[in-house]
Amino acid sequence: MFCNKCGSQVEDGQVFCGKCGSPVGQATDPVSNYVNNQPYGQQPYGGMPYGQQPYVQTQQYGAYPAQPTMLGKGFALFLYAITTLIWAFAFFTPLFGDLDEFDREFGFTPSIMGTIAYFFKLISEYSDREGFWSELFEGMSDGLAEGEPGAYILLIAFAGLIFFIISAIYLLVGFIHLVSNGIRSNYRAASDGLAACFFGYITYLAVIVMMLVAASKEEAADEVMGLLSPMVWITLSLGLVIMIFTGTQKSKLKNF
Repeated sequence: MFCNKCGSQVEDGQVFCGKCGSPVGQATDPVSNYVNNQPYGQQPYGGMPYGQQPYVQTQQYGAYPAQPTMLGKGFALFLYAITTLIWAFAFFTPLFGDLDEFDREFGFTPSIMGTIAYFFKLISEYSDREGFWSELFEGMSDGLAEGEPGAYILLIAFAGLIFFIISAIYLLVGFIHLVSNGIRSNYRAASDGLAACFFGYITYLAVIVMMLVAASKEEAADEVMGLLSPMVWITLSLGLVIMIFTGTQKSKLKNF
């Protein structure tokens, strides 16, 4: 047997340890003696010394499944689709109802993407001229101060292009998450779709506000309000509802 204190071997019948002098009680083996004398909280798992414990794979509470379910994938597709629809409405639907009259006066379709296309058309025609860019920005700055519609059109083109690129990147990343099977990919797809919808909605709302500000300086705000297409109000109201709905429902996809 072995001493309970120092672990030295003690012959049967001995009352005291020959090495440390401690009383010899019930015989124990070195492994059991080592385990039982460890402080609370440091005793090895299962009564085995450290390094000899068996590997046990456990799943923590609230852990996500390795593969998304088909139900979660379908719901993520639905949220992604409706947010993408509002994004498309914001950038591509005309702002004014009488398109023929607008085209005759300004020469382009009155949507955000139509304004961006018109901006690139101007660049392609006049960018070779010396001092074009400095004249463009100076003219836009002066025009905004004086309330000229052309200056606001250029500002809409600049802002619309920047937000279009940002939102398009979100849509692309969301689509990649949508077709992947990684953990929480459904949740990320819905979140990216919501972000793209938000940028499109804010751009759309800002464009309308800028148009009304420009028109108010010429005391034509009421006239511009009357020319706005019914799709403007549909897009604004439907977009707000969809963003709120997606924001409250996408959290359900964390477990799919």
